[in-house]
Amino acid sequence: MATVYDNSLHLGNFTHGNGKVLVSDGSAFQAQSGFLLLSQSTGVSVNVGTKTTLYTVPAGKIAVVTAIIVRAPSVAVTTAVAGIGFNAGGNDVIATIPLGFLNTTTASGFSGTDGGARVGSATSILGMLCSVLEGTNTTISVDILGFLV
Repeated sequence: MATVYDNSLHLGNFTHGNGKVLVSDGSAFQAQSGFLLLSQSTGVSVNVGTKTTLYTVPAGKIAVVTAIIVRAPSVAVTTAVAGIGFNAGGNDVIATIPLGFLNTTTASGFSGTDGGARVGSATSILGMLCSVLEGTNTTISVDILGFLV
């Protein structure tokens, strides 16, 4: 079940602050507007030079990724730079995200995808790959937003 950090969203009643009812297709929660929280990944290291899995597209579905939220660093991030993508290089959805703005007081950032929504085919793996490592054991949370078709 998704963890939601917006106080206007109450999962107990499945009602969003804008009055839209949330429904579930078994893989994510969707507001009637068609906006899905596809995944929430916590404890994602920004000091690892290999691609970290954030979301796997369900079999028989296509994922359209429309936005990424990076948030909740374990400590302030100073140097890490990452990309997010379906490709092996982890950079075909967002090529470069300098993460130095994440600290314990400014703990979230929202980014659209490079060049509009990106599509991942069934069983594709969306991941994050750091091109510049933080140098210390630092983790963040990454939320993937979009919808399934």
